Order: sequence, then structure tokens, then C-alpha cells
Amino acid sequence: QMAVALESVDADQDDSSSGEIVGAEDDEAVEVSGDRLDDVDTPSSGDSPTSRGDSPTSQPQTSEDGSGLWRLLLTASASAATTAVGMALLFTRWIREAAPPELRYAPSEENVKLVMAVPLLLRSYIPNVLTRNGHLASLFGYIKLPSWRHRCDRELVPLSDGGTVSVEWFPCRPADGVPVILMLPGINNDAAFPYVQHVMRLVLAEGLGTPAAVNWRGLGGLPLSAAGGATPKVYCGLGAPDLAEILSHLRRRLPSSPLYAVGWSMGGCILVRHMAEAGEGCELRAAMAVSPALDVSAVQRYWQGTPVGRLYGLAIGFKLWLYFLSHRRELAGGPVSVWRAFLGVFRGYEDEVFAPLWGLSGHEEYWRRCSVGEELVRRVARPLLVVHARDDPVVPVWSLPLAAMASNPHIVTAITRHGGHIGYTAGATPLLGAWTDRVLVHYLRAILAREEEREGREQGEMRGSGCRRLPPLCEHSKL
Repeated sequence: QMAVALESVDADQDDSSSGEIVGAEDDEAVEVSGDRLDDVDTPSSGDSPTSRGDSPTSQPQTSEDGSGLWRLLLTASASAATTAVGMALLFTRWIREAAPPELRYAPSEENVKLVMAVPLLLRSYIPNVLTRNGHLASLFGYIKLPSWRHRCDRELVPLSDGGTVSVEWFPCRPADGVPVILMLPGINNDAAFPYVQHVMRLVLAEGLGTPAAVNWRGLGGLPLSAAGGATPKVYCGLGAPDLAEILSHLRRRLPSSPLYAVGWSMGGCILVRHMAEAGEGCELRAAMAVSPALDVSAVQRYWQGTPVGRLYGLAIGFKLWLYFLSHRRELAGGPVSVWRAFLGVFRGYEDEVFAPLWGLSGHEEYWRRCSVGEELVRRVARPLLVVHARDDPVVPVWSLPLAAMASNPHIVTAITRHGGHIGYTAGATPLLGAWTDRVLVHYLRAILAREEEREGREQGEMRGSGCRRLPPLCEHSKL
């Protein structure tokens, strides 16, 4: 028994020693594995594979982003290059399409000299690139910058039937002997319209004389009036007698001043009609008409017979109704009511408004008394320059009596390819002036030079510029 006990004690000791060795080995193994773990870089939260770009998938993603950026840059560059080439081709075509105006006139020596003295008529007219379309050109004909209104000296001119018109002098009334350039605005326009103001400023700056603009009956803040309590007459295309009275008034007040005139649209028609009726007795030395509606009947049929013409006719008719509405008190009790005037927008103002107020039988008589046909245009006896555009959407060029105009030795007609209705934009922006403004300046210089040559003046003249030494501009100053 003692031996057995000793053997069991020895066995326990062997087991405990072996356990210590095994434990030591385990600790050593753990210690060794711990050292190995210390040697391995443990990724921190800031050095994650995603943030460091060490992930296997991070490198392909960067490649895709870079190639996408390059594709975007290439696409943008190609688009810009294509746009530039297209604009260059468009600009080249636009320049090639430009051509000098088509000139029609009797080949007399005076006409040839006159045309040669107006260089713009011999060069290509290049409109602003934004206004190659006739409708846009017409729109910018009425929109000009800056749109300030000059402070003018208003002179009221009473008419024989009791009506009233005004002459707006800029900057003041001239002294006798100073040339006067009278401006006749178009339908629904007065002296304050930007295109009129621009020409007044240009004429004054060029030293050609004193500019003045006409306000027709009831326009520019003028009241409608009539003699003997009669119903006042509204303004319309029957303004040639009014213009004759205006010129007679100016001649009485300024007996030595040469008179010139320029008219736009309806104002141009009134101007040419007066020149034809006056003939050799016309007070004007020379005149210019821009986009004149000479054959009113043809223009009205165009407005009524085409979709575009109907749109323009409605726009003009609605503006006429607003004019009538502003004078409803003066016209109350007359033959035309506000409702009838409104119907005139759609039915035509000739029968509904103009004929009753002017004592006419109807639209046929109104058209006949407004128009300048072949027979009348041959009676013009003063130098006249007519400028018209083939793309005029309001007054088509075919409505002009071109053959009769060309047979008159006093008329020069310039027909441009572009320009719209009184638009004639030019330069970098369509908002500053018009090509016809400069044509007017050149034309007046040529007329003045021709008159000086006829009169034989030599001393105190500036023949190079075609201008004469002028007396004081204003009757109240010695500028």
C-alpha cells in the first residue's frame, strides 16, 4: 500500500511539472504571437483602406472619374468649335448677301451727281446680325436707346378748320435764315418717339440746321379742336393739307430759311402727297421719305388679304382705338361712338371712323385722297429721296409706283434687301440710331452743296463738308 501511494504521488508531481511546462509554452507562444502582432501595422480609423485608396477597387474608380472628366471637356470643346464655325459661316453668308441698294432714277446729270455725293447709297447696307428678319428690324425701328425725351420748344400751329398741330423745335426756335429740317412721324407716333429724337439730335450735332418735329392732331398731348362747335377731326392719312398749312406758317415766320423735310411711313406718304399737289409751288427745297405707304389702297388690301398683314392691321387699329379712347370727351356727340371706333379695329377704320369724321363717302374715297398714284407722283417737282426695303412686312415694296417714280427726274429711289419697316438697324447694336439717319445727313449735305454751287457763294463757305456758315441757331441767342 505504501508503494502504491508513493507511485500516485510521483504521478501527480509529473503531471504538475508537465502542466507548468505546457503553460509556459502557451505563454511563450502567446507572447511570440503578440510580438508578431505588434510588428503588423494595425489600420487606424483615419487610415482605412477606403480613405487611403489602398482598396483593390479604388484605383479603377479614379480612372473612370478621370476619363469622364476628359470626355466632358472634349465634348464642350467640340461644341464650342462647332458653334464658332457655324457662326462664322452664318456671318460669311450674311456679309455675302449684303448688297448696295438698288437705285432707280432718271439718268440726268444732276441725279448722277447727287447719287455720287451720297456714298452710303453706293455701298452695301449691312444690317445688325440680330435683325436680318424684317419683323425684328421693324420692331427695333421703334425701340431705341437711350430713350430720353429732348426738351423741345413747342409752337402751336392753328389750322383753318379749327384744328391744332404743333411744331417741336430742338433746342429752340431758329432765327430767320437758318435751315429747318422738319420731321413727320408715322402713324400713331409723335415727336417724342425715339427714332424721331435720334434724328433730331444727329441733325443738330452735324450742324445742318435746326430740327423740328410735327405732332399731328391729338398727338403729343395736343387736344382735339374744331371751329364753330363742330366735331373735331382726328389725325389720319389725310394730313397733306395740314402739312401745307404748317409750311405756310413757317414761311411767314422764317421767310429766308430754306425748308427740308423727312417723313416715315404715313408721314412719308403725307409728305410725298403734299409735294405732288404743290408741284412747283412747294415750299420745300428737298425731302426724304422712309418706308412710305404711297398706295394706301394696295397696303390696306395687303393687310386684309394676308395673315401677317391682318396681324399688323389689328395692332395698328388697336392703337388707333386707344387714341380715340383718349379723346372720347372731345368726340362725344359726334357721328362716331367709342363702340363704333372699337369695331373699326376689325372692320377697318376707314369706314367706321375716318370717313364719318372727315365727311367722306367711304373707304374708297379715303384711299383715293390719301394715296400717291402714278399720275400724282409724276408731279413732284422738288428733289426727293425714297428709301424702302424689300423685306418690309408692313408696306410691301410692290405697292410703290416704282415705274412712275423712276420716270420723274426729281425722284431717286433706293431699295435695300433688308431693313424692315423704318428699321434699318446698323452697327454693333440695333438700339442706337439707324442707317437711314446717316443717309439723311449725307443727302442733306449733297443738297446744300448743290444749292451753294448754284448760288455761286465762295466766301465763308465750307465746300469740303458741304455745309454753309449758318446764322445764329436760335432767335433768342447768339450761339
